[in-house]
Amino acid sequence: MALVCGTCGTELHDGSPCVACRASGGQPLDLPGTSASRITILPWLRPDAQAALATGHLSRILTAWRKITGATQAEVANDLGYTDSYISQIEHSRRDITNVGERRRIAEYLGIAPHVLGVTDQEDADYRGMLAFGESTLRLAGIARNAGRPAAALNELWPLVLRLEDRVQRGHVEPAMISLLARARSALGVYLGDILPVQALSISAQWTGRALQLTEHLADADLHAQALRSHGNELRKAGDLDGAVRRLRQSAAIAGDGMRPTVLVALARAAADAGADDLFDTTVTDAQQLAAIAAPSPLFNEEIVAEVRLRGLLHLGRRSEAANALWRQSERAPNSAPQWQAIALITTCEALAATGETADAARLLPEAITAARACRLPQQIQRVIRVATGVRGLEDIAEEGRHTLHELAGPDRPSPASPATRALEGTTP
Repeated sequence: MALVCGTCGTELHDGSPCVACRASGGQPLDLPGTSASRITILPWLRPDAQAALATGHLSRILTAWRKITGATQAEVANDLGYTDSYISQIEHSRRDITNVGERRRIAEYLGIAPHVLGVTDQEDADYRGMLAFGESTLRLAGIARNAGRPAAALNELWPLVLRLEDRVQRGHVEPAMISLLARARSALGVYLGDILPVQALSISAQWTGRALQLTEHLADADLHAQALRSHGNELRKAGDLDGAVRRLRQSAAIAGDGMRPTVLVALARAAADAGADDLFDTTVTDAQQLAAIAAPSPLFNEEIVAEVRLRGLLHLGRRSEAANALWRQSERAPNSAPQWQAIALITTCEALAATGETADAARLLPEAITAARACRLPQQIQRVIRVATGVRGLEDIAEEGRHTLHELAGPDRPSPASPATRALEGTTP
């Protein structure tokens, strides 16, 4: 029988505390400590350093390390207990160290995994197992999120992130491990961006930004485009619109065919929030053309593009165009992922309220609250509250939204009637 969180009912895979509840409650997601003696991983991601690591030759790796750190041969010799001339001979491939214990000691000194220097033992097997386990975990977490269960995705992913961060700090700086960590960091930020309320979204942007710090150094354009897209979208949600547009335009410039649809959706959203009408119109047109010919998916289809356009028109103050668009689209997005269905329904309600169709908005808003609660989307509940607040006939719905937001935040958060809670309702998503 699967363990579940006693607060939110989300599945717990290893008995650890619920990450979603910790994050929603404002508790930090602590990472393993980093020893001051360990070399930072970023210099090892330079192309020349990665090329040296790929050879497995101590001579090349030692020379690269000295170039990275600026250490002299004399300093290395003193640290390792060798003579200057011996280090010079190693770097010029005139001498080698074959003793397994010594190679392991040198690997620790250089801040790399022993298997890079050919020390194949149980740790090497664990490394290869970690890569396979990591890929599987990322896939399962993605499935959970796309099924409308972002909290479950977080609890699936967090133990992997902890293990990867620790292993990388212990010297596993190979491209495969760094790529896995970058994707895990990015996914963690995106999933946090689903379940956190608006006022806490800087946390999700921090995690997607950490992913970007890695992909900037990897020779993987698709991975970098994905990281840019995720970070740009989280920056938008956190309110950094200039940064969001900049990152998303960078992503659009390098994204391949598989990534481009979701990049356009995020860029159109950011352009509307930033008040950039021309960029919004151009991007939406590109997305519409792509949606008309691309195979639909739960994360990109014509319904999603229509929702993005409708919401963007509202944000840009183009109400007459929004009113025309409203009657040409479905109230829901039945072919989309559950979270997109909730978002689309709330956007429809927002458009109805903005165009004076209050009765229809009142009919759909309770359903929207239910959908957002089921997917644990506090930002969308906050949207409902803003739509309903101050509108005659929607007062009870606004109050229902406040109670739902309180439920999602957990029992220790401020009550729905408190000033602290009401202050959250006016924050722009």
